[in-house]
Amino acid sequence: MTRAKRYLTICATDNDDMRSKPSTFAAEIPEDQTTLLPLVDNIETIIVMTTAPVPPIDWLAATRAELEQRAAKYTLSVTALNTWLASPRQFMEKYLIRQPAGKMASASFGTAVHAGLSFIGEYVNEHGTLPSPELWHEAVRKVLFHEILTRREQDEFLVLTIKTLEEYLAKTDCPLAERAKVEEKF
Repeated sequence: MTRAKRYLTICATDNDDMRSKPSTFAAEIPEDQTTLLPLVDNIETIIVMTTAPVPPIDWLAATRAELEQRAAKYTLSVTALNTWLASPRQFMEKYLIRQPAGKMASASFGTAVHAGLSFIGEYVNEHGTLPSPELWHEAVRKVLFHEILTRREQDEFLVLTIKTLEEYLAKTDCPLAERAKVEEKF
């Protein structure tokens, strides 16, 4: 549904005889954006509708046209240019086709550090003091739980994230720790 550009067709039945109603999702679509088609109860019409040949599609031409349209609108970045220079095929797959790629496990470490810092910063802003380690450890743990990682990777990144954030908070010039100290005085 998120990829529809001009039209989106959603089909639903409303057949009291079969005790079948549209889902609540379909019922939420505004009436001015829906078209109610008449009930087809003629078996010959149903057979023709369900067995009618689908017009052939030239997928090669359709794909080429789509990629040309995407390429025409694409704004080249330095990273994309480097990808193109290394491999035009990889550039096409990554930037034009936008082939999904898995997140590297190490990126989850960055996500966990960011989540920990965000939690600590918000806590300092709200309470004027640093949160207890248990609180921000739990925030980091929750984030890592939602990452696609093995149990071992979750445990390793939890230890590494806690160590990194503890070292950061222990620095003499840590802005979060300094702000918490200043606010504690008031």
